[in-house]
Amino acid sequence: MKVTVRFFATYRDAAGKPQIEMEMDDGASLGDLLERLYDTYPKLKKWSESIICSVNRKYADDDKVLEPGDEVALLPPVSGGARLSNDGFSVDQMLGSLKADSCGAVVLFVGVVRKDPGVDSLVVQSYEEMAEEKIDELISTSKERFNIERMDIIHRTGELGIGDNIVLIGASAPHRKDAFEACQWAVDELKKIVPIWKKDEEGWIGQDD
Repeated sequence: MKVTVRFFATYRDAAGKPQIEMEMDDGASLGDLLERLYDTYPKLKKWSESIICSVNRKYADDDKVLEPGDEVALLPPVSGGARLSNDGFSVDQMLGSLKADSCGAVVLFVGVVRKDPGVDSLVVQSYEEMAEEKIDELISTSKERFNIERMDIIHRTGELGIGDNIVLIGASAPHRKDAFEACQWAVDELKKIVPIWKKDEEGWIGQDD
């Protein structure tokens, strides 16, 4: 059977290409596929303890049995992400979209590219299709966990300069405490589950060399 394998961030650099098609025996597991990949691309093996995998955009363990036509993605630990945009975003536009007659508070968080030693720019890369799905899940969960009316999140991709906006997160609620708590939770959670990575002049941020 044939499966598609997609590489992101550090793993794309190690493989030297964004994706491949690989022939596997019927009944092969994700673990079997990884062993084949380590043989084919030896540079990947040093990350064998930290590689995260998805199958058809859902996180999966090594014992997952693969099916013909599956899409497998090798994902480094994520560094945060959300709905994606190659262009800038408007804080005022999000503020207006979050307002509602029933809400007395709107909380916004803006992440910005900061100047670190030797850093003049930042490249942001994503597994776009999965990132969109995960951010939708995050927003739905936020509404279930907190007493908020609305939430929205936008994340930039591509090359960004010092001072450029990276991410915008907003929540609106009848009371400010709920809006603050929901926004803070979303900031923390998106760094855990949404497949987006950042790269500066020294390499991929937050990942092992």
